[in-house]
Amino acid sequence: MDIKGTIKADKIMPLMCWDVHILELSKNKQIQSVQEDIEELKQLHSVNQWLTDIDFVQHASFDALVVTNEHQVIDWVSSGFKGMTGYEATEVIGQTARKLQGPETTLISRMAIQDQLKTRQPFKHDIINYRKNGEAYTCRLEIYPLVNEQEEITHFLALEHEIIK
Repeated sequence: MDIKGTIKADKIMPLMCWDVHILELSKNKQIQSVQEDIEELKQLHSVNQWLTDIDFVQHASFDALVVTNEHQVIDWVSSGFKGMTGYEATEVIGQTARKLQGPETTLISRMAIQDQLKTRQPFKHDIINYRKNGEAYTCRLEIYPLVNEQEEITHFLALEHEIIK
């Protein structure tokens, strides 16, 4: 064995340190992107004067963040949204989440979400959504109502996580 590699069946194999380095860089970039998304969310929090504490998002697990207004029209999406759905922010802002739904998205599931939104309580729900390329995926939604000083719901925050089966 020498410094340049490892011995494997009497052959010198190069170390794959660049692979590890690239993976680490990718991980760091993802962390930085999530931190930037959380900072943008905090700015939205300040501008909209939400009373709802959103600090929990810093420790939550999610692939994407979505903020909708009280009519469920998308106002903002995190950078992770494109990675999960294939849609650019400009393609979904001003649209409802129906843009992500398709043939396997059941009416029962959509109605359950609508009913939960009316309770003014945070909730979780799994739904079949569709990527821009038409591929179906299961999305776990964690939805939190965001209230203003008059305790009126003005927006909803969805933490979205793809469920891999």
